[in-house]
Amino acid sequence: MSEANLLTEWAKLLMRSFADAGITDVVLSPGSRSTPYLIAALREPRLRCYDAIDERGAAFLALGQARWTSRPSLLLCTSGTAAAHYYPAVVEASLARVPLLVVTADRPFELQECAAPQTIDQVKMYGSYARLFLETGMPDAAPTALEALRRMAAQAAFAARWPDPGPVHVNVRARKPLEPRSAQSEREHELARFVRNMRPAPRVSVPRVRAEPSAIADAVQACREARAGLIVCGPLPIQNGHVNRSGVLDLASATRFPLLAEVTSQLRLMKTGEGSGPVFCDAFDRVLASKSFREQHAPDLILQIGGTPTSGAWERYASLHRSTPRIVLAEHGWPDASNAASTMIVGDIAETATAIADGLRTSPRAVTETWVRDFVEANREARSALDAETSGDSRPLTEGRAVRALLARLPSGSALMLGNSLPIRHVESLARTGFVDVLVACQRGANGIDGLVAGTIGTALASSRPTTLLVGDVAFLHDLNSLMLARHVATPVVVVVLNNQGGRIFERLPLATESKATGVTAQELSHVTTPHTLEFGPAVRMFGIAYRCVDSMRELDDALATAYATSVCTVIECRTPPREDAP
Repeated sequence: MSEANLLTEWAKLLMRSFADAGITDVVLSPGSRSTPYLIAALREPRLRCYDAIDERGAAFLALGQARWTSRPSLLLCTSGTAAAHYYPAVVEASLARVPLLVVTADRPFELQECAAPQTIDQVKMYGSYARLFLETGMPDAAPTALEALRRMAAQAAFAARWPDPGPVHVNVRARKPLEPRSAQSEREHELARFVRNMRPAPRVSVPRVRAEPSAIADAVQACREARAGLIVCGPLPIQNGHVNRSGVLDLASATRFPLLAEVTSQLRLMKTGEGSGPVFCDAFDRVLASKSFREQHAPDLILQIGGTPTSGAWERYASLHRSTPRIVLAEHGWPDASNAASTMIVGDIAETATAIADGLRTSPRAVTETWVRDFVEANREARSALDAETSGDSRPLTEGRAVRALLARLPSGSALMLGNSLPIRHVESLARTGFVDVLVACQRGANGIDGLVAGTIGTALASSRPTTLLVGDVAFLHDLNSLMLARHVATPVVVVVLNNQGGRIFERLPLATESKATGVTAQELSHVTTPHTLEFGPAVRMFGIAYRCVDSMRELDDALATAYATSVCTVIECRTPPREDAP
């Protein structure tokens, strides 16, 4: 039996088993050592394959897909440093608890530690960020080895989803020749028949985690006794966004606690009905920026839902009232960066929230109307101030006005990806509840600027919905190569770049604002803000992508209308002042 034929059947079985286990999307990057596995993936009819030259972009494309579907997409690359380019996305997937399946082709054992080209130590190379590492070893024709390979595929797909969703690393080895070879000898035909007739790899159902009834009962009692309670929602998954919405809104209505929901919680960009319901405080970042309001409005109970809130104003408010009991509802992990939780209830978010709401309906709550009214009135005043600062089509284009125009144009039912740094802060400040139904994606696991273009395209591919990315110029340049991935999309993908000529968020930090105390000069600060005068148009057009550069509100509105009317990717560059005080 030739090694080439054995490798062909081995790779075929592996990819077939991944498909058996529920994998549907594969992102391929070019390379020699992965050839047998790449061909096997392309020939497996249940797998959809996408090409990506840059492994970093490939990994974030897969991450964007999995973020939407909650199913692991499979990454496949060659040996050597190709696998290292997956690392940023692996870290983000781990911290954001997004399932991901990383398959790295590797050299045979005899080429390790002897200066063989394109050979590095790939064993457990992602360290603690991988939920599981599996080494398949060299192809082996023994029936037990083939059955183990099938089992490892199913085990990897399952471990990426449960008990703690995240990346799983499978290292597969191959010895030359790498090209596929059909069976020639009788033994090779016998192997092909055995592989063909093997039963499918097992598909394992992912269990649901339910909160303990006693924890629900305690939370009900705490809410019933609270007179000045608050609900604050940090990042929640885009997948099941509408289901989580329903549960949290049910709880907010039952408690009558003011609802402070960050835009990444899926509870801000949503349409609301008429009449009584949740008490929304969607300008809470501005409301809590007031020192007097923070000091005069001490809560007696905080319900935190989802990830750790990222609002700076909320952080200052919560720090001032650290002694307040805080109940955290979480589905995974330990989202308590302030170390202030008094109770952690782990379970399905929607189910837990609904259970607490149901328990509260049996008797009246104690929340005071004065407490509720103060938040409603403060929110109204903050909204009026923000509207005045960002209104007016004839006024100069600023970041705040650009964001407001974008929010007004977002198609209902679409997906919005937010870049970190200033873009997400602008949307947090300006997004209002009640006007448009949009699900929001972000990369708040590690809060990096990596792979935002690729992740957006991955979300568009998985959702088949119009998808928008709001991103800063530095983050856009960081992932420029990923524009090549846009050739895969068949739905509007709109990339809105806020070009303020550098990383201007650093000008808001003490390094710059307290320059007298820090002694940092403007020249020194420029090494942090990295100002530039780059023209984006030629680079964008190189990828065959539609491009508009705008510097007025009317131009931006026209560019957005045109972009959403197409089924391709469009980049809209908004040139805004390098420094501005408007939100």
